[in-house]
Amino acid sequence: IVGATTLIGVFVYNKFTSLRNYGLIGAYSAVVGLIMIALVLIGWNYRTPRRKNRIIAYTLGVHALFDLFGIGDPLVFAIIPMVFYTASLVLYLRRSMAFKKVFGIGAAVDGIYMFTGMMLHGIDAVSLSSVVSMIAAMTLIFKGKIHISMFKVPDLSWKIVKIFLISLWCVIVILPIWNVIAMGLSKENVVPIKNPLPHGFTLSNFADLFQNYGLMSAIKNSLIISSLAVFISFITIFPATWAAAVSRKAVRLGNAIVFASFFVGMHTLIPLVMTFRFFNLANTLEGVSIASVSHSAVIAYFLLYPFLAHLPKNLDEAAKIDGASGLIRMICIYLPLALPSLAAVGVFVFIDAWNSFILPLVLLNSQRLYPVSMMLYNLIGQYGTSYSHWNIFGAGAILNVIIIGVVFYTVRKHIMSGVIAKGGTGD
Repeated sequence: IVGATTLIGVFVYNKFTSLRNYGLIGAYSAVVGLIMIALVLIGWNYRTPRRKNRIIAYTLGVHALFDLFGIGDPLVFAIIPMVFYTASLVLYLRRSMAFKKVFGIGAAVDGIYMFTGMMLHGIDAVSLSSVVSMIAAMTLIFKGKIHISMFKVPDLSWKIVKIFLISLWCVIVILPIWNVIAMGLSKENVVPIKNPLPHGFTLSNFADLFQNYGLMSAIKNSLIISSLAVFISFITIFPATWAAAVSRKAVRLGNAIVFASFFVGMHTLIPLVMTFRFFNLANTLEGVSIASVSHSAVIAYFLLYPFLAHLPKNLDEAAKIDGASGLIRMICIYLPLALPSLAAVGVFVFIDAWNSFILPLVLLNSQRLYPVSMMLYNLIGQYGTSYSHWNIFGAGAILNVIIIGVVFYTVRKHIMSGVIAKGGTGD
């Protein structure tokens, strides 16, 4: 979902620069948000046996909504899978285990229609309602897990498959990394992949980055963006998570953060830019930091909430008896205990903001404000063809990885203790 919204968000941004169709942007943002809500609701309910009917109902609702407005299956064809889904719901209510098979048949009809359309008409034939239906079917049938034993694969064959997949994964991961290293150590401006070995070993590319391409200024801008994002996340996400952990009424605040995350992403890029321009936050490092925090807020919330929720309740009750206010309890009791988890959150937010590319691309229009990600982008041109400096780009990518690696290595112990620890009591 994140990858799809990022890709389509960039596509819509390019279209918007020429069309300026605010209605299209608003409709797209709402639709993607609804899709994310539907998928989260499906995943939220699959573990509870009594909630299987909700998954079927969500699928029926998605079909009815999307097909009615022409962004799913054609309305005439949509009736066929919806008949199966309705029958599945009826069978479930009658306590018949055949409801899974009937639902699977409906999803199969949806999938066959969509893939046939893609073969004939390309990517335009993708049906959002069919995608949601197939995900719901796999959730119901496999209960969120696909067990290899279900397919009766012999142990030796499965070991061969695992070795093959692991080897393939290693090749896919190692080749790009080696290619970047080879580019960064080459004297010549080599094209990636075609030349796997450095063409004339040199370290001068690293010096050129600082002398001629402004790497130090880019590092400074990235540090400002990332550090400010960490600070903003601490003063906003931590109080919200603490409130949700100690008060049942405030849990709604946590739910609001999660719900808002469905509509905060690349699919709301244009409204975000318009809002930031209104508040004079566009083309500022502060604006990029705020946008980065909104992107990582929900992950930071989920990292902090389990830790704070498992803290001993008697600490809070004792502080209340002593007359400590909520602010005092949060700062003097919960904050010191939560420092390991805050370190993990801070590193996550820092790295996410440091590596952010789309947000600086659309929010910044001054090269003096460009972070490292935008500086590297400029080295290879918009499409990697015009005025590309692949050797300089490789050197910059190597330095960028080294910087992130140093940050992670420095605080690795705090990260592990923050992720593993529960309740701040050493258990």
